[in-house]
Amino acid sequence: MKKIISFALFLCLSVCSFLSICSENVFAAESISKKQWIEDINYMAKEFVKTHPKLEDEKTKDEFYNQINELIESVPNIDDEKINIGMRKIIAYLEDSHTDVHEAFENVFPIHVEWLKDGFYVKLTLEEYNQALYCKVAKIDGIEIKEISKLLETIIPHENSVVIKKRVQKYITSPELLYGLDIIDDKEVITFTFENQEGKQFDMDIEAIDIKSIKEMKFVGNQNKNIPLYMQNIKENYWFKYLSDSKAIYLKYNRCFAMKDKSIEEFIKEVFDVVDSNQVDKFIIDLRDNPGGKEGTMHPLFKEIIDRDHINKFHKLYVIVGQYTASSAAINSIQLQEYTNAIFVGEPTFTKPDHYGAISEFVLPNSKLEVTCSTKYAELSKIFKCVSEDDKSFMPDVIVENSIEDLINGRDAVLDSILRNQE
Repeated sequence: MKKIISFALFLCLSVCSFLSICSENVFAAESISKKQWIEDINYMAKEFVKTHPKLEDEKTKDEFYNQINELIESVPNIDDEKINIGMRKIIAYLEDSHTDVHEAFENVFPIHVEWLKDGFYVKLTLEEYNQALYCKVAKIDGIEIKEISKLLETIIPHENSVVIKKRVQKYITSPELLYGLDIIDDKEVITFTFENQEGKQFDMDIEAIDIKSIKEMKFVGNQNKNIPLYMQNIKENYWFKYLSDSKAIYLKYNRCFAMKDKSIEEFIKEVFDVVDSNQVDKFIIDLRDNPGGKEGTMHPLFKEIIDRDHINKFHKLYVIVGQYTASSAAINSIQLQEYTNAIFVGEPTFTKPDHYGAISEFVLPNSKLEVTCSTKYAELSKIFKCVSEDDKSFMPDVIVENSIEDLINGRDAVLDSILRNQE
């Protein structure tokens, strides 16, 4: 009974995760005139030039204004979707994932897609499209997914390939963006081509739905009762478990914020009470799903680890990073690399070591679109010896990626590789 309850909770949380992706910053651009769009574009340009560090360079600023002027000249002859695409292309020129226009579109194709090792796979969908579950997305309206990714890349502000993958998996479910890039002609129904586990491709027509109606719909997701540790307790900012069979501490750090019901000090005490009363052969910190927050939140834990020689050892201390490790969590990864003897396992991080950040926000006066803009450039390569200015991501020592087979069977290839390591 306990496993059934756990599975139900996992599926519920997976749906909530999908909903949060679809409804992030829930508003759509208001219907406005061409003149108002031009006012918004000029307003955006003024705010960026005033705020973004990259535009302090005169050559970069001149090219930025050239793109702004080209878009303004085209506004009378294009529709709202094309104007939106034009604005996104200009923002993408800044190559800064923290600087973007945030718009929750009115409609979405009801599939939750995620990059796994060798492609984009359907992780969650409506019951009527259940055949597509766990299948790889091969084409959209006859266009190969690789070509679609290249087109979407032009509107994605990015510093590395990880950011592109994370954005593409979201944007391929947006009728407005696909239409604006001339990938599809019909925003209501499009044909997805999926590839199943046997390598056979099949077409499926999927109808766009109103985002507001998603909460009332029934979704299907992971059917496996064995939920990997990294997918458990996803609402907790931090938690841990002693794995008695492996004599390992597994500590999951999901968000860089202290919890109201358990302070950092209480948490650290609980962790090391277990460490001190059990044999611990491995101490594993999992940052793979941490998007950031307050960078210093877990510094007391890191200090405790550094001070304990029996924990801070090569082949005893491990840190897991991944494609969702961003912002403050990525900085924490670099700090742990610099000051501990940890082995890093997983995938390259979302955030590059030297990156733009400290975002400000403003709202365009007519369309009411919310825009974020970085105000500072952090040069961590000048502080930490373990990274360089040329690094596009923080790279783990050992690359291990979860596959669609791992998802289906409830496995975690990353954690398994650490637990199997007997050196």
